Amino acid sequence: GELNIDPTLSRAEREEALLIAAYQKWQMKMMEHLYGMFAFAVWDANAQKLFVVRDQVGQKQMFYTVAGGELLCSGDINELVADARVEKRLNKRMLQQYLFYGYPIGAETFYEGVYKLQPGHYVEWIPASSICSITAGTNAFSPSDMASASHSRACCRKRSIRIGRSGVTPTAARMYSSMLSSS
Repeated sequence: GELNIDPTLSRAEREEALLIAAYQKWQMKMMEHLYGMFAFAVWDANAQKLFVVRDQVGQKQMFYTVAGGELLCSGDINELVADARVEKRLNKRMLQQYLFYGYPIGAETFYEGVYKLQPGHYVEWIPASSICSITAGTNAFSPSDMASASHSRACCRKRSIRIGRSGVTPTAARMYSSMLSSS
Protein backbone atom coordinates (compact mmCIF):
# COMPACT_ATOMS: atom_id res chain seq x y z
CA GLY A 1 0.00 0.00 0.00
CA GLU A 2 0.84 3.62 0.40
CA LEU A 3 3.32 3.04 3.24
CA ASN A 4 5.17 0.11 1.59
CA ILE A 5 5.01 -2.28 4.53
CA ASP A 6 6.76 -5.61 3.96
CA PRO A 7 3.96 -8.25 3.71
CA THR A 8 6.33 -11.02 4.83
CA LEU A 9 6.57 -9.57 8.34
CA SER A 10 4.57 -11.15 11.13
CA ARG A 11 1.29 -9.45 12.04
CA ALA A 12 2.81 -7.74 15.09
CA GLU A 13 5.81 -6.57 13.07
CA ARG A 14 3.54 -5.26 10.26
CA GLU A 15 1.40 -3.35 12.75
CA GLU A 16 4.48 -1.80 14.33
CA ALA A 17 5.98 -0.94 10.93
CA LEU A 18 2.67 0.55 9.82
CA LEU A 19 2.49 2.83 12.86
CA ILE A 20 6.09 3.95 12.49
CA ALA A 21 5.70 4.67 8.77
CA ALA A 22 2.38 6.45 9.32
CA TYR A 23 3.82 8.62 12.08
CA GLN A 24 6.88 9.49 9.98
CA LYS A 25 4.72 10.43 7.02
CA TRP A 26 1.80 12.21 8.67
CA GLN A 27 2.77 12.84 12.31
CA MET A 28 -0.47 12.96 14.34
CA LYS A 29 -2.55 13.39 11.18
CA MET A 30 -1.98 9.64 10.96
CA MET A 31 -5.29 9.30 12.83
CA GLU A 32 -7.01 10.39 9.61
CA HIS A 33 -5.57 7.29 7.89
CA LEU A 34 -6.02 4.59 10.55
CA TYR A 35 -9.20 2.53 10.85
CA GLY A 36 -9.97 -0.33 13.17
CA MET A 37 -9.47 -1.06 16.85
CA PHE A 38 -6.34 0.39 18.39
CA ALA A 39 -4.82 2.09 21.37
CA PHE A 40 -1.11 2.86 21.35
CA ALA A 41 1.56 5.36 22.28
CA VAL A 42 4.23 6.99 20.14
CA TRP A 43 7.33 8.56 21.72
CA ASP A 44 8.90 11.12 19.38
CA ALA A 45 12.49 11.48 20.61
CA ASN A 46 13.18 14.38 18.23
CA ALA A 47 10.27 16.47 19.53
CA GLN A 48 10.52 15.02 23.06
CA LYS A 49 6.77 14.33 23.08
CA LEU A 50 4.62 11.33 23.85
CA PHE A 51 1.37 10.78 21.98
CA VAL A 52 -1.24 8.36 23.33
CA VAL A 53 -3.93 7.50 20.77
CA ARG A 54 -7.34 5.79 20.86
CA ASP A 55 -9.35 4.52 17.90
CA GLN A 56 -12.22 6.58 16.51
CA VAL A 57 -14.97 4.22 17.64
CA GLY A 58 -13.54 3.58 21.09
CA GLN A 59 -13.28 -0.20 20.82
CA LYS A 60 -9.96 -0.28 22.70
CA GLN A 61 -9.85 1.34 26.12
CA MET A 62 -7.09 3.75 27.13
CA PHE A 63 -6.76 5.32 30.56
CA TYR A 64 -4.21 7.89 31.70
CA THR A 65 -3.12 9.99 34.65
CA VAL A 66 -0.19 12.17 35.63
CA ALA A 67 1.62 10.87 38.70
CA GLY A 68 5.10 11.46 39.99
CA GLY A 69 5.80 13.86 37.13
CA GLU A 70 5.09 11.22 34.48
CA LEU A 71 2.18 10.43 32.21
CA LEU A 72 1.03 6.91 32.98
CA CYS A 73 -1.28 5.14 30.56
CA SER A 74 -2.78 1.71 30.14
CA GLY A 75 -5.58 -0.11 28.37
CA ASP A 76 -6.53 -1.59 31.74
CA ILE A 77 -7.53 0.80 34.53
CA ASN A 78 -6.70 -1.78 37.19
CA GLU A 79 -3.11 -2.04 35.94
CA LEU A 80 -2.85 1.75 35.94
CA VAL A 81 -4.09 2.27 39.49
CA ALA A 82 -1.88 -0.58 40.70
CA ASP A 83 1.07 1.80 40.24
CA ALA A 84 2.11 3.04 43.69
CA ARG A 85 2.35 6.64 42.42
CA VAL A 86 -1.37 6.77 41.59
CA GLU A 87 -3.59 7.98 44.43
CA LYS A 88 -6.67 5.83 44.76
CA ARG A 89 -9.37 8.36 45.70
CA LEU A 90 -13.03 7.95 44.82
CA ASN A 91 -14.28 10.44 42.24
CA LYS A 92 -17.52 11.44 43.97
CA ARG A 93 -18.76 13.41 40.95
CA MET A 94 -18.47 10.30 38.75
CA LEU A 95 -20.22 8.20 41.38
CA GLN A 96 -23.05 10.73 41.49
CA GLN A 97 -23.37 10.71 37.68
CA TYR A 98 -23.29 6.93 37.60
CA LEU A 99 -26.03 6.63 40.21
CA PHE A 100 -28.18 9.17 38.34
CA TYR A 101 -27.66 7.95 34.74
CA GLY A 102 -26.82 4.30 35.36
CA TYR A 103 -23.57 4.35 33.37
CA PRO A 104 -20.29 6.30 33.31
CA ILE A 105 -20.24 9.50 31.25
CA GLY A 106 -17.35 11.30 29.58
CA ALA A 107 -13.65 11.08 30.31
CA GLU A 108 -13.80 10.82 34.11
CA THR A 109 -13.47 7.51 35.90
CA PHE A 110 -14.32 6.38 39.42
CA TYR A 111 -10.74 7.25 40.38
CA GLU A 112 -10.09 10.94 40.92
CA GLY A 113 -7.40 12.15 38.52
CA VAL A 114 -7.55 9.05 36.29
CA TYR A 115 -9.20 9.66 32.91
CA LYS A 116 -10.50 7.60 30.02
CA LEU A 117 -9.20 8.81 26.67
CA GLN A 118 -12.26 9.49 24.56
CA PRO A 119 -12.71 7.75 21.17
CA GLY A 120 -10.82 9.43 18.33
CA HIS A 121 -8.74 11.55 20.72
CA TYR A 122 -5.08 11.64 21.59
CA VAL A 123 -3.00 12.90 24.49
CA GLU A 124 0.10 14.95 23.81
CA TRP A 125 2.55 14.92 26.72
CA ILE A 126 5.65 17.11 26.86
CA PRO A 127 7.65 15.79 29.83
CA ALA A 128 10.11 18.70 30.02
CA SER A 129 7.30 21.14 30.78
CA SER A 130 4.72 18.68 32.19
CA ILE A 131 2.22 19.93 29.59
CA CYS A 132 -0.57 17.48 28.86
CA SER A 133 -3.14 18.33 26.18
CA ILE A 134 -6.05 16.36 24.76
CA THR A 135 -6.93 16.71 21.08
CA ALA A 136 -9.82 15.28 19.09
CA GLY A 137 -8.85 13.63 15.83
CA THR A 138 -10.37 14.98 12.64
CA ASN A 139 -11.45 11.63 11.24
CA ALA A 140 -15.02 11.25 12.48
CA PHE A 141 -16.88 8.04 11.72
CA SER A 142 -20.23 7.78 10.03
CA PRO A 143 -22.33 4.61 10.41
CA SER A 144 -21.41 3.53 6.86
CA ASP A 145 -17.73 3.60 7.81
CA MET A 146 -18.22 1.07 10.59
CA ALA A 147 -18.35 -2.06 8.42
CA SER A 148 -15.21 -1.26 6.47
CA ALA A 149 -13.38 -0.10 9.60
CA SER A 150 -14.02 -3.37 11.39
CA HIS A 151 -12.23 -5.25 8.61
CA SER A 152 -9.28 -2.89 8.33
CA ARG A 153 -5.74 -4.20 8.69
CA ALA A 154 -4.70 -0.93 10.32
CA CYS A 155 -5.45 -2.05 13.84
CA CYS A 156 -2.88 -2.65 16.52
CA ARG A 157 -2.53 -4.05 19.98
CA LYS A 158 -1.49 -2.00 22.98
CA ARG A 159 2.06 -1.02 22.15
CA SER A 160 4.41 1.89 22.24
CA ILE A 161 6.53 2.93 19.30
CA ARG A 162 9.69 5.02 19.70
CA ILE A 163 10.70 7.30 16.89
CA GLY A 164 14.45 7.76 17.39
CA ARG A 165 16.80 10.64 16.67
CA SER A 166 18.82 8.76 14.06
CA GLY A 167 16.24 7.00 11.99
CA VAL A 168 13.55 4.78 13.41
CA THR A 169 14.20 2.56 16.38
CA PRO A 170 10.98 0.70 17.15
CA THR A 171 10.43 -1.11 20.39
CA ALA A 172 7.19 -2.83 21.26
CA ALA A 173 6.20 -2.63 24.89
CA ARG A 174 3.16 -3.48 26.93
CA MET A 175 1.31 -0.37 27.93
CA TYR A 176 0.75 -1.56 31.47
CA SER A 177 3.48 0.69 32.77
CA SER A 178 4.66 4.22 32.25
CA MET A 179 5.27 5.07 28.62
CA LEU A 180 7.96 7.52 29.63
CA SER A 181 11.39 6.05 29.97
CA SER A 182 14.72 7.75 29.80
CA SER A 183 16.25 7.53 26.34
